[in-house]
Amino acid sequence: MHVIWTRNMFKTILHLLLTFLISLRYKITVKGLDKILAKGRKSIVFMPNHPALIDPVILISLLHKNFEPRPLADEGQVDKSWVRPLMKTLRAIVIPDLSKNGKDGRDAVLEGVQGIIDGLQQGDNILLYPAGRLYHSRHESIGANSSVSLVLKRVPKARVVLLRTTGLWGSSFSRANGMPSLTKHIALYVKTLLSAGFFFLPKREVLIEFAEPEDFPFGDEKLHINRYMEDYYNKIPQYNTAVPYYWWQGRRAKQVAEPEQQNINDDTSHIPAATKELVQAKLQELSGIETINHKDRLAQDLGMDSLVLVEYVVWLEQEFGVVLMNLDGVQTVAHCILAAAGEFSAPENGNELDVAEAWFKGKSKKALVLPEGESVAEVFLKQVEKNPDKVIITDQISGPKTYRQLLTGIFALNGGMEKLPEPQVGIMLPATVSAVVSYLSVMFAGKVPVMVNWTVGAGNMDYCLKNAGVKHVITARALYEKVKGQGADLDALGVRFIFLEELAASLSKAAKLKALFQAHFSVRKLKKADV
Repeated sequence: MHVIWTRNMFKTILHLLLTFLISLRYKITVKGLDKILAKGRKSIVFMPNHPALIDPVILISLLHKNFEPRPLADEGQVDKSWVRPLMKTLRAIVIPDLSKNGKDGRDAVLEGVQGIIDGLQQGDNILLYPAGRLYHSRHESIGANSSVSLVLKRVPKARVVLLRTTGLWGSSFSRANGMPSLTKHIALYVKTLLSAGFFFLPKREVLIEFAEPEDFPFGDEKLHINRYMEDYYNKIPQYNTAVPYYWWQGRRAKQVAEPEQQNINDDTSHIPAATKELVQAKLQELSGIETINHKDRLAQDLGMDSLVLVEYVVWLEQEFGVVLMNLDGVQTVAHCILAAAGEFSAPENGNELDVAEAWFKGKSKKALVLPEGESVAEVFLKQVEKNPDKVIITDQISGPKTYRQLLTGIFALNGGMEKLPEPQVGIMLPATVSAVVSYLSVMFAGKVPVMVNWTVGAGNMDYCLKNAGVKHVITARALYEKVKGQGADLDALGVRFIFLEELAASLSKAAKLKALFQAHFSVRKLKKADV
């Protein structure tokens, strides 16, 4: 009894806190909720559009008191220490990101759908986003997603309530200004709240409409159901709207230009005919459509959702040895063909960082002159001594790093690398700062770095690792899970995978300070390494 009371008290406090925080920035108008409440409070599927990351928070604050809906939550968004307890309290149904988890993710998604069905049959209310992703433009696009269709076929008596939110497109939580994050602008939010004395912050007007349509196409095919919902969500235009953060900037919202949509190359004229035929045959098998054109859209024209696309990705790896890292950008038959040829390149979730000014510091038209040296290690150390604070490498995850920062990373990992018994150490990482630091750390530990290509398939990887005498492979857990989920049996390779995230987390503050000290004063130690 005490546990239940504590849980309910926590829910009440959380609800009040969310409502208060939301009210500081948003002026919310709600229409139609009273009609939904009048018809009952059980077995309702609330299906909203998804213009911004903040709208689930707003909706839960509105619905929790009367409906306590169980939200579907993306694993990537909720797998954080401060979010997990909240999701547990809300009894969220967590599903993986298929673009990261592949085949294993597909099975987990189907388990999540079954969780929705079981919940509705037991009288629970569910908060389900039909599109399964944020707006990529000012229009909602559900495509061929099958979650709603699967649920309604199994629970035909469930009440369907559509929610349309307008006013959030253009906020810092939307993709109108790049890939958003719930924590990315915390410093800005705190600063603006303090400057406005908490209660005088300019507010963004948000309209949330509830509707339980009598003509909802319950028994129709998924594409018809999805088009019906898209028509409802897009009936009221969404505009890229900017609202000032500071009271002295005024309080009026203004409409700004829509973000430019990135076009992905779809020229397949140079791809061998045999490759095109294999891909088209596979897509015909998966979609059940006989006549396929290169311009056909996978969702709208072929009715393929992300669950079916995962099957294509697994086949792609088995047939061509290509691991497709970004499912989100694969939109057409041409993209599938390019992927099979290893030439598909899509924007990585629109999350590109601006190039830091430090990257251009000291830019010169003079020819690049490398110091003399008998090895990569010797040349690298000479550059460290000559330009310790010069930015030399960057990526979209780590940002720009100087020679000194690379050196700090090397010293931090060096001890762990030296303890490995074999002279060869594998590295399975994409072209990132982490890959470079791992390579140099292994090298300065007196061992041979062996770069592992995960796109060649598990069989070829097994042969190469055994042939090279590799027993330990450095990698990232996210990459490991993704490759494993896309069909590669990494556990059967007979090697121990060392995850950089866990290695970094195991370093004590003393170890980090020691690495920083060594990067400034103990470069000579690396000169003595048996490279």
